Amino acid sequence: MNETQLYQSFTVIMEILDARGYNTSVARESCTPLELSKIFLSSVPSSILIDNAVRIFYFNHSQYKKHLKVFKFEEEEAPIHLVVLLEKINHTILKGNNAYKNFKIKCQIFHISEVMVNISKHHLVPKHDVLPKKDEQTILTQYMATKVQLPWILKTDPMAKFLGLESGQIVKITHTSLTNGEYISYRTCV
Repeated sequence: MNETQLYQSFTVIMEILDARGYNTSVARESCTPLELSKIFLSSVPSSILIDNAVRIFYFNHSQYKKHLKVFKFEEEEAPIHLVVLLEKINHTILKGNNAYKNFKIKCQIFHISEVMVNISKHHLVPKHDVLPKKDEQTILTQYMATKVQLPWILKTDPMAKFLGLESGQIVKITHTSLTNGEYISYRTCV
């Protein structure tokens, strides 16, 4: 991985966090491609804290395993960790991710290829918005359905990962078409 790829993926991660409602302006202004490579590609990688809520890490497999063994989760101030792996994600990595669950820290793992392009800007991807809790009951009543009866979106779906959806959340999908105009559908994350 070179500085340009690293900076491109970091830019997409900033766009992901913007879409989730975090303030990324300080990180965007302070991080140049050279600084990012010093932070993330050194032999002892560190992280960047965004909006006092999200911590971003870049790891290879051995660094990730070592990180899980030595990191002090109870002292961590950020409740969400975004981990970008530079190598292929395998079952061992996902199994090791259970360490985060014991400390109530949400960890989301991306392969570097998943954060090289902002998929929400693609012309074939409809607009996805997380439905606020207060509006869920209105929609369920309108459709005379329960959350389980709505169509599903998997947590592994690229847009679900982009939005950081949790099981049980409802997403509003706005489709536009030349023949039908605009129509809205709802899906429950499972």
